[in-house]
Amino acid sequence: MGLEEQLYDELYQLRERLREEGRMATGRIPNVCPDEALMEMAHRVPTKIEDFVAIVGVGQRFIEVYGERFLAITRKYAVTAAKGSDLATDTAKTLRELEKKLINISRSNRLLYQGKISVKNTFDLMTLPDQDVLGLLFGKKRVLKLCDITNSKEDEKVYKHLNQVIREVNREMREKGQYDLYIGYPFVQGKMPDGDFDIRAPMALFPVTLEKDARSITLTFDTSRDAMYNNTLILAYIKATGQNKPLPNNILEEYNGDTFIEDSLHFFKMNGIEIKCENAEPMEFIDYKAGEFPDYLPGDMELVPNIVVGKYPTYSSSIQRDFDAILSGKEINGILMDLVENLDKTDFLSDKPDPLSFVEIKKKGIQASEKNLFYINSLNSAQENILTAIDADDEIVVQGPPGTGKSQVITGLITSAVVKGKTVLMVSEKKTALDVVYSRLGNLSKYCLLIDDVGNKDLFYRQLEVMLSSGVPKRGTDLERISERIDDDVDMLTRIADTMYTPGDFGIAPYKLYGMEKTNLADERQFSEYKVLKDHIDPKLMGLKYPVLTELHKTFGNEALMRNFSDYMSLSSSLPWITQMRTDLSEYNIGEMKADLMDLE
Repeated sequence: MGLEEQLYDELYQLRERLREEGRMATGRIPNVCPDEALMEMAHRVPTKIEDFVAIVGVGQRFIEVYGERFLAITRKYAVTAAKGSDLATDTAKTLRELEKKLINISRSNRLLYQGKISVKNTFDLMTLPDQDVLGLLFGKKRVLKLCDITNSKEDEKVYKHLNQVIREVNREMREKGQYDLYIGYPFVQGKMPDGDFDIRAPMALFPVTLEKDARSITLTFDTSRDAMYNNTLILAYIKATGQNKPLPNNILEEYNGDTFIEDSLHFFKMNGIEIKCENAEPMEFIDYKAGEFPDYLPGDMELVPNIVVGKYPTYSSSIQRDFDAILSGKEINGILMDLVENLDKTDFLSDKPDPLSFVEIKKKGIQASEKNLFYINSLNSAQENILTAIDADDEIVVQGPPGTGKSQVITGLITSAVVKGKTVLMVSEKKTALDVVYSRLGNLSKYCLLIDDVGNKDLFYRQLEVMLSSGVPKRGTDLERISERIDDDVDMLTRIADTMYTPGDFGIAPYKLYGMEKTNLADERQFSEYKVLKDHIDPKLMGLKYPVLTELHKTFGNEALMRNFSDYMSLSSSLPWITQMRTDLSEYNIGEMKADLMDLE
């Protein structure tokens, strides 16, 4: 039984249990969801509550009443379906280092610098003196009513300001799935040790929600999220001091108002940031215009007890949020594991590993076949092999400098998938990359939705209209027979190439012999000379291998050596005793012989 069938059976059993529970409780059997919805769940394997929205036959009531119970089953299978595994220590360390590179370290990050209160993003709670904000953070209060427009004109202004913050936070939630509303308290301001830029940031973040009705807005402490210290500030400080060390656990497990300031100062001190504290009494946030911010010495930091509610994105990107989810879940997708495992040991400046040879490509089964290729652009052999390899492997990385044909490969991948009836999603950080691939698709681009601005809904609907009005394209020419003939021709040429370029029993590749042969056998005179030479070659020579013949040719091609040899043969024929001369006498033997000859005198 396959994984999808197992999941379907378990979901089916859960649905039947829920029906029985409903019958026992109310006397009526609830519908829960149809079989088709169960089949789609088993195929899609949802991992979060929002995934159920895309499943036909599942409504809002199902999501609210049964969603979590179904997720408890599908999440178990999601890890197996993705070939997941436990997160090894080395891999977790690599992911943490990669996550650090995703964090935005610049003045544009509100977790590092906030010059003034932004109408859309933040609100200074200390402008509401009657509100016990510290009681919300550290006491038993969990809800504060911030304003009521029926009370005063001032409350009207507060309502309008907070309403804009709510609108911005909710927009971010819709578009990115992140709810980043926090109370920042206290603040720290100063200058980085390298003097690169000023700092004015919250030291800790407390999760809250803002809820409104027609008259009032209330602030509620959000117990579903963790309060935390500002790790972005610590990372910026680490980079400014030229260090490289892991980020600390920044979750606030237990805290109380009496010691919170002291505990916060100690936490940052333990992580290399010394912060002075002269005043801990909450105060209003001062707006600084350009050039008005206090001039601090590099490395100087001081605590400023501001309390601000606003949008403080704890993740610089969705990728960083995914990394954090992987690290906290301690499970990793098999594909991602293959990509990041031993990444810290990789020498990115090395030319190794070498590209796969033709034999290795053939052995791995990723040799390009014409039947699997659909040309929308011209492709070289390397690009063709990539298109074949994507079907053989679960993951593939294609790298190369600009102009090496990566966009052509992407276009080829899209075309191949579409021909097989698949739908393709291409994601890129840069709009230029999307535009290049979109243009390369040519006539096929009318079946694409190019979304580079989520706010431009008019463009989205125009593209959707063009796509739907284009209709289904007619089936083109059947290329299977042509592809088979091309594959046969390629196989024949490959066999010829193997024969020509692979050294045989003689010890040399045939193409090299052809390159060395200067005789033109089509010329009658040269052919006659060749036959005479062939008839006089000793048969013993024909049995020798190329390396031996090469050494013989090298020896007998030495003119000086051959002259000496000829002289020796002439002398030995007239003076036979020369052949009896010993050549192994040492200097001692020669000395003894001289002594004997002198005695004879």
